[in-house]
Amino acid sequence: MRRALALLLLTGLAACTDLGPGLGETPAGDGPQVVFDFDHRPFPDIPFPNDLATRADPTSPTGRRVNASLLGSTRMEEQFRRRFDRLSGFSPFAAISVSFTAPLDVANLLERHRPETGSDDDAVLLIDLADGSLVPLDVGDGAYPLVLERPSRYYPNDPRAGESNLVFETVAEDANGNGQLDAGEDRDSDGLLDEPNTFPPRGDPVDDLLTCYERESNTLVLRPLVPLLEEHGYAVVLTRRLLGEDGQPVRSPYPYVNHLSQSRQLEPLRQWLPELGLGLADIAFAWSFTTQSTSRDLAELRQGLYGQGPYAWLAEQFPAVTDLEVAYSDPAAAPVNPYAVPAADILEALEPIAGAMLGDPQVVEALVESFSYVDLLVLGRARTPYLIAGLDGSFALDAASGSIELITDDLPWFLAIPRERPAQGISKPFPLAIYLHGTGGDRMQALGFAGQLAKFGVATVGVDLPLHGMVLPEDWRQFFDAALEAKGFAPVGRALLDNRTIDINNDGEPDPAGNFWTYDAFRSRDCVRQAALDVMRLVQVFSAFDGRNRWSHDADGDGRPELEGLAGDFDGDGRVDVVGPEGRFYLFGISLGGIVTSVAAALEPRIAAAAPISSGGGLTDIVIRSVQTGVPEMAMLPFMGPLLLSSRDAQGRLLLSQYVPDARFETNVAVAAIEELQPGWQVRLSNLENQEQEWALVDEQLRFRLAVPCDRGDRLLVEFFDGQGRLQTRLDSFDREVYWQGETFSPGQPLRALAEGFGVRRQSAEMRRFVQIAQTALDAGDPVNYAPLFFQRLPAAYPEQHEATALALVLTAGDMNVPISTGVSQARAAGLVPFGPGAEDERYGTSPQRVLVENWVLEGLERLRRFAGPPFNDDRDIILDPDNLSRDGDGFSAPRLDPPLRLGRLVGDGRQALVRFLYMRPQGAHGFGPSDPARQFNIDLFAINAIGRFFASDGRSWSDDTCLATDDCAFIPR
Repeated sequence: MRRALALLLLTGLAACTDLGPGLGETPAGDGPQVVFDFDHRPFPDIPFPNDLATRADPTSPTGRRVNASLLGSTRMEEQFRRRFDRLSGFSPFAAISVSFTAPLDVANLLERHRPETGSDDDAVLLIDLADGSLVPLDVGDGAYPLVLERPSRYYPNDPRAGESNLVFETVAEDANGNGQLDAGEDRDSDGLLDEPNTFPPRGDPVDDLLTCYERESNTLVLRPLVPLLEEHGYAVVLTRRLLGEDGQPVRSPYPYVNHLSQSRQLEPLRQWLPELGLGLADIAFAWSFTTQSTSRDLAELRQGLYGQGPYAWLAEQFPAVTDLEVAYSDPAAAPVNPYAVPAADILEALEPIAGAMLGDPQVVEALVESFSYVDLLVLGRARTPYLIAGLDGSFALDAASGSIELITDDLPWFLAIPRERPAQGISKPFPLAIYLHGTGGDRMQALGFAGQLAKFGVATVGVDLPLHGMVLPEDWRQFFDAALEAKGFAPVGRALLDNRTIDINNDGEPDPAGNFWTYDAFRSRDCVRQAALDVMRLVQVFSAFDGRNRWSHDADGDGRPELEGLAGDFDGDGRVDVVGPEGRFYLFGISLGGIVTSVAAALEPRIAAAAPISSGGGLTDIVIRSVQTGVPEMAMLPFMGPLLLSSRDAQGRLLLSQYVPDARFETNVAVAAIEELQPGWQVRLSNLENQEQEWALVDEQLRFRLAVPCDRGDRLLVEFFDGQGRLQTRLDSFDREVYWQGETFSPGQPLRALAEGFGVRRQSAEMRRFVQIAQTALDAGDPVNYAPLFFQRLPAAYPEQHEATALALVLTAGDMNVPISTGVSQARAAGLVPFGPGAEDERYGTSPQRVLVENWVLEGLERLRRFAGPPFNDDRDIILDPDNLSRDGDGFSAPRLDPPLRLGRLVGDGRQALVRFLYMRPQGAHGFGPSDPARQFNIDLFAINAIGRFFASDGRSWSDDTCLATDDCAFIPR
């Protein structure tokens, strides 16, 4: 009845809009029909994305809002739905999916969509409705690999442990081949007789994994190779070339080849299809969708900081001023002033700390030596608008009214000012590079690169990103405080430890990174956007050091300022030290810092050049492969959990446990003893609050695990049934005292969920749908959607201020923290990795995209030994070096592209854009660190020197010379 009512309402909508007939009648036939199941939960199973799932809203920049049901089985899901309901459209980058009532001819699909062959016989088209251009699609071509580095990583008792990926099925459960689900065959307890999602059927679970089609649900799954335009309309056209296994074309479920409510949107197809050699008669089914705003909110917030746009009031509330931190225990003893510390002085205090943290004496020695180019160090903090307060805060903006839900937060910074060297042309005011740390890092990490950049005459400022800052165990903190206090810099330690971290697990201690990366996609999206806004705010504050504005700082509050004069004159010599009237800024960061760099630099017009390091685009593509601490724990575990499972104590006794996140980690919490359990028994988990249930089969080792959607605190019931289905045991209470994150549960109290979660099963259609929906939620914080804004199409919000931004996208080969495939996605979106017909690189005879795919660079896994055969014949666990920056000098004897790839282009005014793959080690690595002289080829020094030269030239000069690794290039200032 509900489905019939939904169809009636949609048909009524078409009638009310008086659109007349569709683009054509559905031909007779019995091929697979497109599925429209509005009752499917948790999300309707309709061609997606789809404007049928939107509603009109004149306050939306697209005129639409997503029309999501607000009802969910948990409070957590309902909050997600409320936020999803406010989106102005759908994802520019997520998968496009459509299900059918019968299987498709996969061989036909793959043959028609072979990579690099053009679109003349494509079965599916994605068409820009404004100009008729085709959007290139990945149809299982390798642009979005799913294979895992650690296939058994995903929590205890995993029935799919060791399988290649999280999304698509790879196990054949029909043990006896009778085509029926017999007792004991349903190993993952999903009620389905699973077959591997491979082509050919039962092929290799890695090399033959079918990522463009899901056999379980007969669903076509396609990905755009580059992000779509935001706030823009598109049509998906299924042509009659798309066939079922019976050889018949797929069919519309309606009398016409489109839903009548979309006829007007699809009308441009009458013009565009003939230009593609097709006509309306070639359409089997078509639908339209509109992409959401991705950059608009941030652009308007940036405008507001300067008194423009709907949030112009921000300029008055957040003026361009900053506070300075007193650095000396005795301010009167300061040789310059209480705020500015000579680098050589504080290094005496920091060197033992650096030695303890970095470990390698040679690295420490090189770091200390680099600071011979640094004059002063200064700490400070500015006030910044903070839009993600609390543990689940998310942006709440209304451009129509100009309202924002925000509080004021500190933005702590740490500045390293170079030493003047007039003979080398290095003098005040110095351009400023902003450094953004990785997940769990802090502003002090900027010091690892500040000395090398100072050599090029570039100042460096590090900031604590949202929810971040220095957190030390008590013994380290005592050592840290004592080292600084001994040299008279006790306030420096206090300032560094006064940061933006919060306690997310109620243990009384701050958690580095907090819940920045989390299952709450809107929270993570807005953590990225908040960090980008903080960068814009820092640029605004330091732009005030323009040679005209003045400041006054009174360290001891006696009314007599110890520092006054021109703002930005930190040593009181009457000259601005950094930025100055020309206002040159650069931005770089590693990992999380690279992701934020990619977003902020695309929109902030005062940033002349950016160097995102180990960044990536397609945030869900990161989540489903990443081994970064905090991502499997804080993002994937709540997606799949909370898990109820069997475990054993130290004496081997069988226990019922909950497996749940604990800050950036995960833990097993025993809640009750299991007195009796036999292989082949069934276990049923029920959420007594929402009546959700799941079953699991007990294996030969007495292992099982279950999960249902639940909120923290929901009452749970676990029941055990023997092989004949007879109830044997019920567990509905704790049998021991459990202390968990500030709560104590006593024996006999009702069994409750210790964490919230969606309860999504690994390798399931539900997982694939959740990934698709989550990407839609994440898009406005995803670097892939900002990559085109560097130089391909400049932000429209303030065109008079924007020029092409120089870009050095520095990736690390084999990275699985931010999977290397996502770095290539970002590079491709930025226009740095050519692909498709006409993009052939004469050096290789195919496009750079195919070169990277076919040499397993996107896969990035050494364990698969891809180079054991010709031409390399290297059977080690090793990955390929695409750029050979060491010119074979790193001692690895690695497989390498010859000639090296080294992609780049000019983007205007002599500025460059490029992507480089650093080969840190044969097994892959994430990011790079301070100079490491012990390396045969000092790739760490090479990288920061290359970035230093890039910044010092305003992005006009990038060098791949090996002298960068030995620090003896003629062009390096001395």
